[in-house]
Parts: sequence; structure tokens; C-alpha cells
Amino acid sequence: MIRQLILKEIKESLLSVRFVGALVFTIIIYICGSLIFCKKYDTQVDDYRSFQPKDGDVVKVAGRGLQAIYQQRFPVAKEPRLSLFFASGNETRYPRSVEISPSVMGRAGLFSASDFSRQRQNYLLDRYQDFDMVFIVGVVLSFLAIVLAFDAISRDREQGTLRQQLSNAIPRARILLAKYIAILVLLVASVVLGSLCSIILIQALLGNNVVLMFPAESAINVVLGMLYLSIFIWLALWFSAIFSKPATGLAVMLLLWTFIAILSPFVGGMLAPRFHPIESEEDFARRFQMAIQQSILKLPQYANDVMQGKKKEEEVDWNVVEREFDEAGQVMVNYYMGHLNELFGQVEFAESMSFFSPYGAYRQAVERLSNTGLSYHKKFIDAAMQYRLTLKNFIRAEDLRDPDSKHRMIWFPMLTALSKKPVDPKIIPMFTPPSPHVSIDDVQASLPSIVYLLFLNVVFFFLALGTFVRADVR
Repeated sequence: MIRQLILKEIKESLLSVRFVGALVFTIIIYICGSLIFCKKYDTQVDDYRSFQPKDGDVVKVAGRGLQAIYQQRFPVAKEPRLSLFFASGNETRYPRSVEISPSVMGRAGLFSASDFSRQRQNYLLDRYQDFDMVFIVGVVLSFLAIVLAFDAISRDREQGTLRQQLSNAIPRARILLAKYIAILVLLVASVVLGSLCSIILIQALLGNNVVLMFPAESAINVVLGMLYLSIFIWLALWFSAIFSKPATGLAVMLLLWTFIAILSPFVGGMLAPRFHPIESEEDFARRFQMAIQQSILKLPQYANDVMQGKKKEEEVDWNVVEREFDEAGQVMVNYYMGHLNELFGQVEFAESMSFFSPYGAYRQAVERLSNTGLSYHKKFIDAAMQYRLTLKNFIRAEDLRDPDSKHRMIWFPMLTALSKKPVDPKIIPMFTPPSPHVSIDDVQASLPSIVYLLFLNVVFFFLALGTFVRADVR
């Protein structure tokens, strides 16, 4: 019986102007989103290639020896990733490059003075989201779900078909479930057709197949999208059971949709500066300068005597000097990382506030499972810091092979004394960015969002069922 009800609902919707218009609109939106993404991806690829160090530059630095490599600044950048097609709305807010120096980490390194993503971007547009799949599903398709479901019960009540179905002893729960499944099937069909258009366009314009490159991510994102849209179907069915007039239910539902999909995602960003304040740039600079001065005062006096020519190098215990300078350098790194973690903490607070919005929870889940947004940027910073240690260990190991070197690995330029013999550029470690593919940790991090979306589905299902069971069909 339920199968016949589902087919009846689907047949009626397929013949309606409402569904045909929604389907055409969905396909157009997917095509536009894909074209915009392809254009941005091409720009990212061009910028990434221009940002990479030239082979001649690497050979030149390697030819000057380990000392030049130790004092060299190495730019590292995020690779263009097709996974940004799933969720890239917040990716433009995070730097896409940093500079790493084996000797000491400067502020420009962590906070990306050479961020090539800003060269083509108006900072006043940061408040707007990218036209990614999360936006399409979270805003556009959620609206279409309301359009398809807002009068599913009230329409049948007005036409008298609902009373006829109930007179045939069909349980109300079965009728409600049939309407839900029918609307969900229609939305799935719209998403599938729109996604096929996107896949074909990306394949034609970029030569890459998103589904084949990210099969797990693609499947998970489809499931998450349906889980998110399901909330709006239950909400629409609930209001359709409450209000006898479809227009009244639609008006109330649109107000609720405006809050959920349009306004609530920005609540976290508005609350974070007030309830999770961070240190100002001026206070951080002042505190950092005081810490550096205190660290430098602890440095051995005889190191200063050597730089001033008051003492010979042979009279200095360079192991002590190197250890003291390393401690002072680590103070700089710790302060920079501490300030960066404060920035991360404020963003995480904003996300925790936006989490209670279904759209916020949905976006956070997709970003974690697609390895984009803040979670990937933190991985990128960790990988950059690890690359710095790898370079330091490489330089130290190679320097020990040169018997003529003084083996003084001190970040202060006037005291550094490493091998100046040419180095084979091919053996210099290269930066490896974090994997763009989903991992177990990413799944675990997204579980709260997924559970929350499931919880909302259950709550609104029971609300819709309870209201419909008690509703007067006359």
C-alpha cells in the first residue's frame, strides 16, 4: 500500500509545474556553480605554479651550501584541490601559503605575508560565501524542499483526498511517510541530475572526474545533503499539518528557513568577538618584544664578545651558545604559534555557536569530510612546521659529513658557520601537503554534526507525526 501511495505522490509531482521549474532551476544552479568553480580552480592552479620556486633558484641556493639553505626562506603552499568543489566557502578566509625558514620562524612565515590567494581578491568580499555544493544544497535546495512540501497535507485536506484516504483505513503514519519518501526521491533525482551536469562540465573543462578522484567523499556528501534536506521536508510537513491554509504554512516556513539557512550561520561570527575576545595585534607585539628582550638577555655574554671582536672563537663553548640561541628561537616560535592558536580558537568558538543551526552543522560536517576549511588549514600549518624540522634535521645531518665545517647551527646570521660546499638540489627535502582525502580522524571529527542532523530529523519527524495524527481533516 505504501508503495502505491509513494508512486501516486511522485506521479502527481512530476506532472506539476512546480517540480519541473524546480528541476530546471536546480540544474541551472549546478551548472553555474560548476562554471564558477572551474574558473577559480584554473586561477588557483596558475597562482600555485607561479608561486612554486623555480629550479634555477633551488640550484642557486644549493650551490652556496648548507649555510645558505639554513638561512633561506622556503615558501610552501596549499595545492589546488578538487575537493574544494564540495565545500570551499571558508577556504578563502585562510592563507594558502606560508614561508618556512630552518633557522627561525618569523611572523611573516606563520601569518603568510606572501599569500598569493589575496592577490586576486577584494578583502571586502570575504564576508560572502563561495558558490560551492554546500551553498547549493544548504540554501537553494532547502528552499526547493520547502516549495515541494509546504502544502503536501493541507492541499489534500482542501481537495478532500486526505479524508478519502483515511476512510480506506490507511494509517496516518503511512500517509505521512509516503509523502516524505516521495518528496525525498524527487529531491534526490534533482541532485543527481544537477551533479551529473557538474561532473560532465568539470571533466570537460578541467579534465578531472571529481567522483573518481574522491569516491568516498562524493558518496558521503550526497548522504549528508539528503540528511540535511530531510530536516526541511519534515519541517514543511509539520507546518502543513498545523495550518489548514497552504499560504499561511508557506509564509511561516519561509520565515523559519530565512533564519536557519540565511541568518543563523552568521550568528557565531557576530558573537565570537564579544564572548571569545583575543589579544589585539598591538598587545601581542608589545608582549612579544618583551619576551624576546628577556630571552636575548639570557644569551651568553661571550657570544656578544665574539661578534664585537673582543674574544676569539676558540675561547667559546659553541654548544652552549647554540643551545641558548635555540631556546630564544623557540620562544619566538611559541609566541607566534600561541597567537595563531588564539585566532583558531576564536574561529572554533564561532563555529560552535553556528553549529546549532542545521546549515552550520551541515557545512562543518562537509568541510571536515572534504578536508577543507579550518580543519585542513590547521593540518597545513602543522605540516609546514614539521617541514621546518625536517629541513633542520637534513641540514644538521649533511653538515656533519663535512670535516671542514664548524658545525655551528645558530639562527643568528653573524654566528652561523655551516658547510658552504655545494649540495645536490635533488636531495633537499620537499614539502608534502596534507592529504586531501578523508581519514578516520575526519570522520570522527564530523560525528557530532552528523548525530545532530540525525537528531533534528527524529525530532521533526515526531512533531510532524504527532500533529498529523491529531489533525482534523475536515
